[in-house]
Amino acid sequence: MAEHVIAPPRAVQFCRTVGKTPDEIIGRTIYDFFPLELAKKREQDDLSVIPRMLDLYCAGNNLVYGVRRGRDADTLFKRLTAETYYRLMRWMGRSM
Repeated sequence: MAEHVIAPPRAVQFCRTVGKTPDEIIGRTIYDFFPLELAKKREQDDLSVIPRMLDLYCAGNNLVYGVRRGRDADTLFKRLTAETYYRLMRWMGRSM
């Protein structure tokens, strides 16, 4: 997650992804939205973005969301499953 984008439209997108409103996700952790194993994997993503995310939160942003820009470091299996997931979500009408 070293390549991060933090912006209100991304926050809205995350809300749609997890099916919650911004008020429902503020103050929650990744464990509140994803199964335990998936949350643990996501938690191990690049921690170097946390200081920047905290700065943005302290600057008055109620919701700070990190987005992966590339999957170069991921295994082929992980890239294929992620691609399949996003295709399926778009097919079901979710904007991702």
